Amino acid sequence: MINMDMVGENQTLCGSTFQATRTPDSVPSYLNDVLSSGLDLLLGSPALPGLEPSATWAITSPSGTHEPWRAGLTPFSGGSDHEVFMGGGIQVPATMFGSWPDFFYHTNEDTPDKCDPTALRRAVALAMITAGSIANMDAASAIDFSDRMYARARQRMGLDLVRAVETLQAALPGGEDLGEALNLVAHGFERESGALSSLLRLFPGEKSLERTVARHVEGLRLERESAGREVRALSLALSSRRKVSPSHVAAGLSPEEKEAARLVPGRLPDFPGPLADDYVALKLEHKRIPYRNAFPGAAGFEIGAFIDGRRSVLEIRNAVSAECGPVRLEDVREYVQKLAAAGVIVLKKADL
Repeated sequence: MINMDMVGENQTLCGSTFQATRTPDSVPSYLNDVLSSGLDLLLGSPALPGLEPSATWAITSPSGTHEPWRAGLTPFSGGSDHEVFMGGGIQVPATMFGSWPDFFYHTNEDTPDKCDPTALRRAVALAMITAGSIANMDAASAIDFSDRMYARARQRMGLDLVRAVETLQAALPGGEDLGEALNLVAHGFERESGALSSLLRLFPGEKSLERTVARHVEGLRLERESAGREVRALSLALSSRRKVSPSHVAAGLSPEEKEAARLVPGRLPDFPGPLADDYVALKLEHKRIPYRNAFPGAAGFEIGAFIDGRRSVLEIRNAVSAECGPVRLEDVREYVQKLAAAGVIVLKKADL
């Protein structure tokens, strides 16, 4: 699903940059790499005065500007119609095309003269490239595309390793959180292997594609194991340099983690999509239960989206922490319990 929200702005007048959002990690998808390839194609052919006819993808309009296009693929963000296609029980990959920041957003100066036909044409071109690439993909081209996805996935997992290293290095001496660093590496594998596997939904039962994807996922698994060893080695080296006791990941779960690992939230048929915070607050108010949302923005969306009847509260906390930044386990557990009290999810206890 392509949600074209704020497109066609004059970037110079509005101070804006065109943004295509990635799907959230709760919906890992090939769509992100299709978008990235389309942006690479369009940005690789800048509009140069007098040379537009010879640059196939230098998209301009006779009545618009001929300025370079500021555009990029950005992390998931909500606030528009694409959210409802992905929240929890609805797993349709979706992106939002928009422009931000905008000097005139929701002001009386937000008028048609701030539009640029060239910017609108470029947004439409990206939408057509994206939709056309998916619609015209066959099994053979999906195999070729999976090779490119695999290469990009390794790059992104490399960035996950950078975050893990920075997490260890930024900690105060003796406060290195090896578990949090390893969680970043593990989550990166889950995200990228999920995106590769999403290609199989386009061609169910296509054995050659299944074998190729399985080979790539195995390559990512080896990458994850190698990164994990590097993180552990760095943790030991940091401890030695800082003259503190090495940070260890506990052999077993803490009592709090054990309890969270047993709690498995599930969806109710009446609430398959995103869990609207205002609705939850209203339901709890009627029951005289105090409520404060500790997770505005993407983190709150993702906690709800990861609720699928299979993941535990601990697994949800780990996934959201890796994607959105560290969140406290007790806050996630309390939030999920409030959702259950509001009657929008069910909460079951599983055996470890």
